[in-house]
Amino acid sequence: MRILHLVSIATMTDPADPALKIAEMQRKILGHDAEIAYDTRREGDMPRRTRELGVPARGDLGLTTKGGVRQALADRRLLVQAFADYDVIHAHATHDHGLAALARSKGARAKLIRSIHHPRSAQRRLFQSTVFARTDAFTVVAEAHRQLVLASYPSTRPERVFVVPGAVDP
Repeated sequence: MRILHLVSIATMTDPADPALKIAEMQRKILGHDAEIAYDTRREGDMPRRTRELGVPARGDLGLTTKGGVRQALADRRLLVQAFADYDVIHAHATHDHGLAALARSKGARAKLIRSIHHPRSAQRRLFQSTVFARTDAFTVVAEAHRQLVLASYPSTRPERVFVVPGAVDP
């Protein structure tokens, strides 16, 4: 299975650490062809950590919240092709989730999954209903977050929201 993880962060904070760990486990334990794309426009430790963990990184996506419309359109264009090349696109942050949802066309090969690592990402926001509607499934770290997703986005089917308890790697 080909999996592309998206995280619009340049440092090993917030959802970047779990995204990279999931990709590493998918490669080493499950034998999947998992890759990661992260914010390549800002300084951070993601390039070093991806090399250390043996997870291939896509350098062609900018995935930065500081890149403006031109960068977002360039990323969207690349993500349109990614939906044909991968089986799963797994978004870990709001920015990359929005880009992926907008890049996804009807009949796309890849499924779009969103992991919600923090409850603020489950709260209702303007335009997010469209993004959530274009997403095949969600993972959340707690039942309370699942309930928040379902309350915030009533059109989201409950069987598409899975609780995967979080863990901290000391």
